[in-house]
Amino acid sequence: MAAGVLFGPVWGAAHNLFGSTAGAVLAFSIARYVAPNWIARHVSGRDRLTRLVEGVEAEGWRFVAFLRLVPLFPYNIVNYALGLTRVKISHFTLASLICMIPGDIAYVYIGYAGREAIAGNEAAWRMGLVGLGLLACLGFIPHFVQRYRRS
Repeated sequence: MAAGVLFGPVWGAAHNLFGSTAGAVLAFSIARYVAPNWIARHVSGRDRLTRLVEGVEAEGWRFVAFLRLVPLFPYNIVNYALGLTRVKISHFTLASLICMIPGDIAYVYIGYAGREAIAGNEAAWRMGLVGLGLLACLGFIPHFVQRYRRS
């Protein structure tokens, strides 16, 4: 949201997407190459970690894409945990970059709408509703994925 306030919707989204992707790749790399044993010990819930590893190894980049499209999962923990799997760093990076775009745009746009509201723009409430609508749409992605898998 701060990127939307500081840079506006377009440049804010670009800066935010670059920063979030770079941070995700850095956390992934730390877990994979620097401190895999330490990360594995400190990830809460070994059952969750085991399920995550099994899911990633079965689905690969599709699992990463799903986690990114649904902004309900804490990205920081997911980045480190995915670094403990055998998913390729190129697949992780590309899936993260592409699939973080919708949530990124929604959050940045909400920040931009807030800035405009404070500045006295009378149409700012509509902008805020558009951002909230985008976030609400992201909440339906698990339902659509489940429906797609059944067919």
